[in-house]
Amino acid sequence: ENDFTLSRSTCTGLLKRPAMTQKLILTTMLSLISLLLLPTAAADDFSYTPEWEKQESVWLGWMAPSEPPNSPGGQLEAAQNQVRVQLISELLRGSRVTLLVSKAADEAHARQMLVAAKLPLERIDFFYAPVSDPFVRDAGPRFASNGKELGVLDIPWPCYGYDPQVIGAYLAECLAREDTANRYAQERSLSMVKGRAVSEGGALDATDTLLMGYLDTAMQRNPGMTQAEIEADYLATYGKQKMIWLSRSPVSDRPGQKAG
Repeated sequence: ENDFTLSRSTCTGLLKRPAMTQKLILTTMLSLISLLLLPTAAADDFSYTPEWEKQESVWLGWMAPSEPPNSPGGQLEAAQNQVRVQLISELLRGSRVTLLVSKAADEAHARQMLVAAKLPLERIDFFYAPVSDPFVRDAGPRFASNGKELGVLDIPWPCYGYDPQVIGAYLAECLAREDTANRYAQERSLSMVKGRAVSEGGALDATDTLLMGYLDTAMQRNPGMTQAEIEADYLATYGKQKMIWLSRSPVSDRPGQKAG
């Protein structure tokens, strides 16, 4: 059966299994299906890498202070950045870290906190982006690999499907996040894998052959496209063989709005 639309409850049992068991089950099932139904991908095709693959660097957005230090907002920002420093400390045990910053003052602020925590700056890279926020995975860069080199997915970014009349001036700032992936690919001379359908990195998860996403989010982000057209584009862009649809996204992150 080609229709693989599943409810959240149906997927819960599978996702509660240990990660390696889950991967083995899914890989075995999809390998058998591909022999019967699916075309074999070309050797040079790019594929969106699962989170368990070896990584050169983990990307984080650095949030520079925007409120007076002694104000409630300033105290909250300071506490959040302390958590980021702790997270970076743990990540550096096994990976480099790439921090997105918007300007030189933000980089200087990050360096000051990292030095105070005695973290090795030689393992931390800084990349300038028009907008730096915690949701790096949504607009990207999203990396793919063909087994020989990295590529970057070039996917339309409509800022979570917000109504421009509702969010007003924030729209231009939000849309500017799309530039980060494009500039990184250009500066590193990486291949761009272009997609037509909108997809946010935070709304998708992947194995080496399978892609899982929220159906209501995908439909809201892509008006004028059918589910079949969106699915075909996702699979081609992300280099996967099969799609699992969860019927809707979490209550805290409905289509057309961002959590918080």
